[in-house]
Amino acid sequence: MSLLPVAVVVVAFFFLFRMLGGKTEKSAQPQLQQSPQPPQRRQSSESGSQAVPIDGLASFHFVEGNPYAKPRPSVVFTDWRTHKPHCLPSLSRSRSPSRTRPLPDAAERAKGLRPGDTITVAAYFFGVDADMPRIVQVTCTLREPEEEGYMGHSPNFKEYAQWPALGYVGMRRETPAPTAPLLGHSLSLFFHEFGLLDDQRPNRCVEKLVGGQGMTYQQWVGDIMLFRDEVSDRYCDVSEEDLAPAIEYFRDYGRL
Repeated sequence: MSLLPVAVVVVAFFFLFRMLGGKTEKSAQPQLQQSPQPPQRRQSSESGSQAVPIDGLASFHFVEGNPYAKPRPSVVFTDWRTHKPHCLPSLSRSRSPSRTRPLPDAAERAKGLRPGDTITVAAYFFGVDADMPRIVQVTCTLREPEEEGYMGHSPNFKEYAQWPALGYVGMRRETPAPTAPLLGHSLSLFFHEFGLLDDQRPNRCVEKLVGGQGMTYQQWVGDIMLFRDEVSDRYCDVSEEDLAPAIEYFRDYGRL
């Protein structure tokens, strides 16, 4: 009996054993690369949510303890409003001057005034038949606060003028020229919007201030009033320095 077949079988088993043994040794070697650690999470003050620190500055809160889950807007909005003063105290103060400065109506609130109450504000009145403007006291009704958070003023123009339609010109510069220097505060001119169509008489007071008839680019008719703006929709007392820019606007408004 020949031993050749037996030798072939032994050699085959020997190579098969080496091949299987090598793979086992390679698979048993420790892995050099490690998987990244999951983000560390800390418990949030809100029940059922987790917080993931972002650059050590603030925390965005996620739902159901999954830092990769899409947050629900109501949860995030409520959390951020609650935690913003604690997370960013200095930043929120620097970007929100209204929280550190008193509101424009602080003095009125200190007096116990509320929406619906009235105050008086000094304004210039340019009477249609007057020779010179005069300062009058205009009653203003306090309005309910809007987005700005303070009470606005609603002047009672009918105390001095009867305007079927209210016209308005805002004055931010010393003259109507777009390159003119800015005023330290803005002014507001009020008049009859359709005075020419209603056959209103030319304003003699304005004509005298600008140097006579035909000295204005547009014709000013009817009664006119000038207010000094404190902030948007609020007014304070006018002064003599407010008359000069008003004359410039009477003369050149609409031309430049």
